[in-house]
Amino acid sequence: MTNTIATLEHRAGLRYRLEVFDPEGASLFVVDELDFTAPESGRYQFEYARAIADAPDGCARVDRRFQRGLFFGEAPPFRLEADEDLEVRFAGEGCRAEDALVRFTVRWVPIP
Repeated sequence: MTNTIATLEHRAGLRYRLEVFDPEGASLFVVDELDFTAPESGRYQFEYARAIADAPDGCARVDRRFQRGLFFGEAPPFRLEADEDLEVRFAGEGCRAEDALVRFTVRWVPIP
């Protein structure tokens, strides 16, 4: 299990700014424009990609995350539960790293 702390700052409509922190409060990354879509009531999904600095020599790494799930609650703060696909892609001349696809379950729990 991996624990992180995330903040969602509302921008407009279904757009948010996402910042993720480690358990000690150090910022891990920011996604400035995260578009939540709600295909039907009580559900949400979003997708984003970002370049990752930690890659083998001669490789460039890009992670794409796609999360789809349910939200619970009548008003913020909501509790979210979802499945997330993490697709890891490597590219570069002479890069021998292999791409990967990982699926895991995610729970977002409001912090009081």
